[in-house]
Amino acid sequence: MASCKRRIVDSASDTFSHVETIEFVIYNFEARTEKRKHWIESPTLRAHGYNWNITVYPRGSDTSPTDKEYVSCYLQNQSVEVDTYFRYSCVLRNRRRKVAATVKVGPENKQHWTGWPNFCQRKNVLEKHLDEDGSLMVQFDIQIATAKKYKRIWYPEKFERNQELVELYQGGDSETFDAEFAVGNNSFGAHKSILFLKCKKLYEIANESENNDTPIVITSVSGHSFGCLLEFIYKVTPPEFETGVQAIELLEVSDRFECVGLKLYVESVIVENFLSVSNAADLLVFADAHSCALLKEAAMNAVVTNAAAVRDTEGWSAIQESNRLLEELFHSVTDVHRPKGDDEIDLMDVTTLRNCLQKAKLDLDGSREMLVDRWKNYQKEQANEDESQSSELYGSREIIIVD
Repeated sequence: MASCKRRIVDSASDTFSHVETIEFVIYNFEARTEKRKHWIESPTLRAHGYNWNITVYPRGSDTSPTDKEYVSCYLQNQSVEVDTYFRYSCVLRNRRRKVAATVKVGPENKQHWTGWPNFCQRKNVLEKHLDEDGSLMVQFDIQIATAKKYKRIWYPEKFERNQELVELYQGGDSETFDAEFAVGNNSFGAHKSILFLKCKKLYEIANESENNDTPIVITSVSGHSFGCLLEFIYKVTPPEFETGVQAIELLEVSDRFECVGLKLYVESVIVENFLSVSNAADLLVFADAHSCALLKEAAMNAVVTNAAAVRDTEGWSAIQESNRLLEELFHSVTDVHRPKGDDEIDLMDVTTLRNCLQKAKLDLDGSREMLVDRWKNYQKEQANEDESQSSELYGSREIIIVD
């Protein structure tokens, strides 16, 4: 499982999902006073939508060998209301890991603790596996396969509505509008200052207009989609869709006018509700053209998982015309593109990357390659900043020699 690429998988119960990792850090591990058979238990941790606990016995569990002192590591799945198959590996600081066989838990099988009574000799843990501050970090990499169809969909953080903007918009009747757009037979008003903050490209179009008294004509967009765009800008109202065609059109519009928040939201809706075997090839080409990292990853997984069926769809011909997409599909199947010794960032799926970037308040839009580069650059900047602060703190020392 160490070589498994971490990615979103839409699969049935005979295929395991991507890897999700939980971790438990025990500070000042060597000084812990727990005796043999006594344990330290993590708080509840979440992975794949389930609750988990990690339990560590600093000097061995009751089934550990008695000839030497061991550290025991166990994983508990607390969700036993449905049949669940999972497999896992345990990782210490220097990447040493052991892989367990697939485990089943459920109503008929209450054995939901699993792990190793002799995971590692205690002396080796103290010598090789502690962090510089003496803490022990125990990680479990988990994959899930359940009887239910599994989907894990990333969504942007909850949008906050600004009541002042809602009142300013006033359903399109505001006298304070300084930009007007003509879309088909519809007319829409807006404020350039709001567009500057929320929809960069539409602001540029409005700002370039020489005559404020003449509506700016917007072509190749339906009035419904443009109205949804402005509703989101002012009212932060998530759109509802009856068909995938509507969602795809609004995604294209939000990308065209650089309304990133709406684009990311609609992209997640499409992945969750409208992606299927019949349109996976079409959506893969579309997502690639519009830098929709999440949709592209999900569509690619659907193509790989259902290759025979996807090849019979009309959209497959478009993929055949792109040597680059064919190469990416090949890499997705074989993982031959993974550089040896590369870091964990290259193995992150789009959900993990966006979660990291979101916490750091960085841009979430762009292709997966852009997200990887963005996160790597941020990590480097943080490391350089830490090094600079450390240098300022310890770099200058005055030595006084007393005779």
